[in-house]
Amino acid sequence: MIIIKANPAENGAYANQKINGDLKTIPDGYLVVPPELEADAERYLPFALLDIEDGEIVGIRDNPEKPPPVEPPEPPKYTSFEKDEFLTGFMEGVGYEQGA
Repeated sequence: MIIIKANPAENGAYANQKINGDLKTIPDGYLVVPPELEADAERYLPFALLDIEDGEIVGIRDNPEKPPPVEPPEPPKYTSFEKDEFLTGFMEGVGYEQGA
């Protein structure tokens, strides 16, 4: 079961939650995605276009105006010298005692 908040956030995203099993009570402001539309919900959320009739979701479509995906930041680049300095500083004060 998937539930979707009826009103999108300021950025156009719909809060949604996939739930194993059934809920006895649907939270206020949320709508249940019909089983036949769950694949579309998983494909297009959170930036989907919802077709709602009489308080029920009857369609879920791709939103052509959704924001582009956010690229993960690149990891910092270190020179070999910086790596050696880091490791030397990290290892200072760490002793190794050989067992008898």
